[in-house]
Amino acid sequence: MLAAKLGLSPVALDSAPCLALVEAKDAQLMELATADPTTAIFQNRVFIFGDIDAWSESFLARSANRFGQVFEGSSEGTAKANYLALRKALVWIGSSSNPHCRAVVSNSREGQIKGESWEEAVHAYREFYLSSADGKKSPISASTQIGCLNSAFRALSSGGVVPALSLPLMGVKNASRKAGHRKSLAETVGADEASKSRYIEFARSAMQQAGRKYGVSIEGDAFDFLRTLESETGEGSELPSNPAEAVLMLVTKRINVLVQHAEAVLRRWVARREEGRELLANTSIDAGSFAGLWGHKNRTERIAMIRDWFPISSPLLNEHRKTGIGNLLAVAEANFDGLLPGKQAIETFGQFFQKRYLEYGGFYEIDSYLNPHRDACFAALTLYLCESGANLAVARTLDADCIEDSDLPGYVRITGHKARAKGKPIIVDLPRKSATIEALSWLREETVRIRRKLTEPDSSLLFLVRVGERCQSMSVNRYSAWFTSFAAKIPGLEGLRLTPSMIRPTVLLRSALENDGRLQVGMAIGQHTQQVTQGYQVKWPTRLLYDQHLRRFQEAFETLVIRNIDAAAEKLGIEPQEFKRRLETLRETGLGTYCKDPFGRPESKGEQCTTLDCWNSCPQMVIVAEIESIALLQIWQGALRVVRPNWERDQPDRWDAVWLPWLSLIDAIEEKMSRGPLLKIWNQARARRKTIESTVQFVPPNPW
Repeated sequence: MLAAKLGLSPVALDSAPCLALVEAKDAQLMELATADPTTAIFQNRVFIFGDIDAWSESFLARSANRFGQVFEGSSEGTAKANYLALRKALVWIGSSSNPHCRAVVSNSREGQIKGESWEEAVHAYREFYLSSADGKKSPISASTQIGCLNSAFRALSSGGVVPALSLPLMGVKNASRKAGHRKSLAETVGADEASKSRYIEFARSAMQQAGRKYGVSIEGDAFDFLRTLESETGEGSELPSNPAEAVLMLVTKRINVLVQHAEAVLRRWVARREEGRELLANTSIDAGSFAGLWGHKNRTERIAMIRDWFPISSPLLNEHRKTGIGNLLAVAEANFDGLLPGKQAIETFGQFFQKRYLEYGGFYEIDSYLNPHRDACFAALTLYLCESGANLAVARTLDADCIEDSDLPGYVRITGHKARAKGKPIIVDLPRKSATIEALSWLREETVRIRRKLTEPDSSLLFLVRVGERCQSMSVNRYSAWFTSFAAKIPGLEGLRLTPSMIRPTVLLRSALENDGRLQVGMAIGQHTQQVTQGYQVKWPTRLLYDQHLRRFQEAFETLVIRNIDAAAEKLGIEPQEFKRRLETLRETGLGTYCKDPFGRPESKGEQCTTLDCWNSCPQMVIVAEIESIALLQIWQGALRVVRPNWERDQPDRWDAVWLPWLSLIDAIEEKMSRGPLLKIWNQARARRKTIESTVQFVPPNPW
């Protein structure tokens, strides 16, 4: 900001002679702030209260003092957020014409704020904030702001600066539901596409009309997915007619293209680092004595020495450029531990390094021969996010020693930690030969000297970058800006305004769609509870799968009920051919369950299933709570319990692999049906089982 006002570049402002002037002014301002009782100073930040109008100086001094006492040990982000929230509230209360606010300000000058007036004034500010433009932007951010305000007020009240509130200020009701969940990569289109979709508006109108007719709430994320699918088909992509399959294809395509381009970025900078090693191996300079020679040469001799070892670069003299860069790298390696210097080299080398940077392509281009370019760090982080499904906070704070051997053959384990969950370990196993593992391993080896320049906790992190001459951990803002720019350059993703926060919902949504709507895989990837994971996985395409499952069940149940009733299908308006098709698609297994499609098991590859492990998450197995099928399940349950001791003794492997899971499944069904409305069906099935077993022809089933 200062550079822009002065019309200078940030580099010029950060160099002599401007740097000395800025540092002198900083020291002067810090001295004034230290002497000001209405200013709190900690964590190298200044929190100013004295410029808030209307309030008495003694009140502001006590506020600053108490604020510093309470928040000095908190994180920098927490202190800043609470300060800004408190400052906005005090500014508004001090300038408001509300009588309670006027009374509070008047009381502050007298030395004691009354509790009733303070409470009314604070609630008046809450109402103002929620009705303001800032308060209406996002329910989540508004609730967060009010939470910070509560925290700041508690800090002041604990020191007797203000009265304690009888109840904390209430945030936005149902803020999480109103804000919605983070969008996936399949819920975003360009601004032009979002405004011209007549088909989506027609679909919205039709769905809302149907919702009003049947009393059903039509949720909004459906239109985001539909708009994205329409945009994709408009660009010539062929998508399946089934919306859930189309979304799965789309998210897979977008994740894959991000991975491919991130790998390309990484390969470029890995190759640059290897080129740097080659240049260092072929240098012609005595880098160790260069600093001494530089200090004993006059200007003319220095110029001659520079042109001998650092020839002028041009497109026609590429070998000269390589020679100059190699020698420059050698000087940095010998004198600055392989980290290109900034202002700390001025005292010894003057403007030597800055001028070489200008000649050979810039600081970051040259530094990439010695250290990982920050684009390489960003690309490696993108690969980890796409493959692991971790959130950005966990990924960005991975330790350098996060990679270890896994108990799964051919895999390695990456362990991160979630600060918001009190350091809960976030574990993911990835193939040892995957591009992600290769990228993280390379990054760990190449950032050793950057790590040496830092102190804990940053020195133990994996994702470290150079920002100018500084070495630091990767910031969220820098990575988010890079990712948005990176994605916008990928063919097919231009103009979509993608953000890193979309990757995790996309990975978890893909896992649900790949597993027929089941959430267990996504729960394992995200390491969430079932309630939390639904916000990521139960989106419009997943709900469509559930609707399809429910429709198939209703159709199957209707078929089972009417199959033995004469002319029932015709009376219900079901054509004979349709009823025949239904009967053929629902086949009894003989075990009390039904198979929707004997050719549809995922691992059968289109061939008819010949296994008995329907219990092993087979998507084709159907359990219908009707008397005949449940009676057959009970018959099998009794038979398996009778033969269990003999099988465990004589054929334990077969029993554990096939029949024990079946018995466990039936026991679980009994547990589910032994309470609630299904208990009646279970009891009726028990009576039917006894009738079947009492017949002369009955032969108990036997496992094989």
